[in-house]
Amino acid sequence: MLERKLLPQRIEMKGRRRYAITFRVDEYWKGSPDRTRILYGVDDGTDCLGDGGYEVGKNYLVYAVEQVSKDQVLGDVFWFGWTDVLPEGTHMLVPAACTPGGETTVAMVRTALRELGKGRTP
Repeated sequence: MLERKLLPQRIEMKGRRRYAITFRVDEYWKGSPDRTRILYGVDDGTDCLGDGGYEVGKNYLVYAVEQVSKDQVLGDVFWFGWTDVLPEGTHMLVPAACTPGGETTVAMVRTALRELGKGRTP
């Protein structure tokens, strides 16, 4: 991981922070990413949507999905949002919820990498 940039706070998120996380892509299995990709994440929480606490200089297996930027509201509760930092409808990459990714030194992640097999290089 190359950079973890803290994004402006949103009062509606009650202290849950958001980040723009820049990765150098060494290997991939789906899509056709550039050599670097930005992933938009939030602090870990009980909803499986956290960014895993990525640290600069470490290597990670990242499961990510593309979505469009919008504000997420559940009923009358503001959950999280992106429209203050990205125009609504902008394609963005976010961590896939509840997946076995993480730092590549962790046994579970090494197992997942073996199961994925050889990836492609950008």
